[in-house]
Amino acid sequence: MRFKKITAILGSLAFVGLTISSAAAVYPTSYVDNGALGTAIVYGSGSAPSDLVAVHSINSDLKPLIDWNDTTWAMDNDEGSNVVSSSDFSDSLGVTEDEISLGDSILDNSKINSPIFDNKIPTLLDWKISWDDGTEDKSYDVHEEILIGSNTMEVLTNLEDKELNSKVILTNDEGLTYKYVFDDELDISAINTIDADELYLTILGQEYEILDMEPNSITVSISDEKIVKVGESVIVDGVTFKVNDVYEEHVEINGVLVEEGHRKVISGMEVYVDTIAYHSSTSLSTSKVILNIGKDIEQTFEDGEEYFGDETWEWSIEDPGKEGGYVGVKYVRKSISYDEDDIEDNAIEIGQAYVFPENYAGVFFNGLTEVTYNDFELSFDNEKLYNSPTLENGSKRDLVILEGEKDDSFKIGNFETDSLYFYYDGNSVSDNVEVFFKDINGDVDDEHEGRIQFKEFFSFDSSQKDIATLIVDDTEIEVKWDNMALTLTNSEGVDIKIPLSISSDKEFDGLGDFEEDAESGDLVVNGKSIGTREEDVMDNYGNIIENPENNAENDNVLFSVPSEQVYASVSVLGQGKEVLENTLPDGSSTNSTNSTNSTVVTPQVTPIVDVMYVLDTEIESVKDRNLIVVGGSCINKVAAKLLGVPEKTCGNDFTTLLGVGEGQFILQEYASPYTAGKVAMLIAGYSAADTTAGVNQLISQ
Repeated sequence: MRFKKITAILGSLAFVGLTISSAAAVYPTSYVDNGALGTAIVYGSGSAPSDLVAVHSINSDLKPLIDWNDTTWAMDNDEGSNVVSSSDFSDSLGVTEDEISLGDSILDNSKINSPIFDNKIPTLLDWKISWDDGTEDKSYDVHEEILIGSNTMEVLTNLEDKELNSKVILTNDEGLTYKYVFDDELDISAINTIDADELYLTILGQEYEILDMEPNSITVSISDEKIVKVGESVIVDGVTFKVNDVYEEHVEINGVLVEEGHRKVISGMEVYVDTIAYHSSTSLSTSKVILNIGKDIEQTFEDGEEYFGDETWEWSIEDPGKEGGYVGVKYVRKSISYDEDDIEDNAIEIGQAYVFPENYAGVFFNGLTEVTYNDFELSFDNEKLYNSPTLENGSKRDLVILEGEKDDSFKIGNFETDSLYFYYDGNSVSDNVEVFFKDINGDVDDEHEGRIQFKEFFSFDSSQKDIATLIVDDTEIEVKWDNMALTLTNSEGVDIKIPLSISSDKEFDGLGDFEEDAESGDLVVNGKSIGTREEDVMDNYGNIIENPENNAENDNVLFSVPSEQVYASVSVLGQGKEVLENTLPDGSSTNSTNSTNSTVVTPQVTPIVDVMYVLDTEIESVKDRNLIVVGGSCINKVAAKLLGVPEKTCGNDFTTLLGVGEGQFILQEYASPYTAGKVAMLIAGYSAADTTAGVNQLISQ
């Protein structure tokens, strides 16, 4: 199985077009351009699930076929290279929920569920692995999944945690797990036996040769796999390894002979000769070998052990190789708050993410709903009042004033106004609270527009007396009187209570129990006393209360109300963009600065492994790339364009126009119809099963 891959590299790269599955084929040379794989795999919007599985298979198959040693570098190939998933998730696919209520789990009433499979994140695997255990060569179903614990990842505001340095965070209480799951059982006793093939598993995007499996551990070969020609060198962890010569059963590396299938320690590192592709003396320069090189090739990972020294993640392993068993990793921190002395444990803010090892996936806190805010203020002042049943017109009294920034900030009865006024005279016989509003348009008193007009009165000790409605676009909040306090409330989570104090003259004069003295109970939001908070506070609806303590000391309450309820946006995305990471012989990056001459070392060509896969409806975004088109004209409009037939050509019409019937497929290269100089490879079967057969034919060679 390992030898087939290198045969494809050594063989002719001229492409053979097929109409039936009777000949061999490999990828065109044009798919490897200047060391870069700029390819897009296009599948149909009407594809069967098997087509998407085929897309993943092609994606995985392409990468090992790149001969990175043929790349031209500024430093004459003195660097090493390694394909890695970067932290750039800008093009990654996954699932996003834009309406997560503040204070809730990201799973509540959400598109994000648990576990998450490849139907939500296409880069997660759901396919078959082939393995000959020495008795028979079989295929085994495996899949990957991401799990999010119930109520372990929540969007919390600083109303819930006064220590937060941000108004809103995304928590993670040991809430993330990745699993590579075995759907079929393997004969694990045959692993690493003489008659069995090597067993390779790709976990978190990293390929491992499996040497052993136990109920709570796996033993693997840890190394860099390199394809090296005679006379060429590779660099691993700053150490250079040169293939001096290749023989039928041995390879000379740095002057040391190593037999095929054996390993030796060379220059302090283990070197394993996986495969020798030996050619006769007439073409000796084309001989190549596959080498596995590492400091500690054989390593055992145990359940609960740190993932390569990362204290954030641990291996999670249970009955690997058994049906339902898995190998995975688990997030093991309680990132649920903010601590200036232990930043690594902090929950994340907007624009940040919890990223799985190897940048294989991530949970991203994208932001909050875009809303507009209107400002409001509660204050105390002395104003003239009109039309009161107990006062003479123009009498000045100490009042509680609730004011908005717009003329229609409040609706009281049939009137709209920007301000509400509350008067209490404990010396009166009635012992009532009187409510006034500013008659902005002169609706009550045409001759005296702008006067503070009486509206109604109620008993001082009334409970839940409706007064008015605060309105900001789609937000409506009821203003009520509740036994010595003004309250703002609605059914969608707004609950702000403002207790009021009474002067010795038995009139309103401040907040809480004491005038001009901030106390915790001066302002209560959703049952939490915040009167002594120094930072702006956001509640679960999205209201923002500005610096409660500072304003309470002046007997003020300043707050902003959103035009609609504020929600959080969270995404769970598949792996970051894959790039070629380059290192100098000392292990530093090619983009590091040389301390001697302060010049930046940059390769002439920076290869990027950038295999995108898109729907046929998204072809405009990738038309400047080489294309691999999966599926026929029945479900893929790009395939129809290549074949020159109408879209949705299916069944008998497909056979009539193209001569391809049941059990057959087309495997053909075309000049790209979108961009000159680019090519398009088509794998199109009569049926979905026939397309899969075509993909398997391609990959097997």
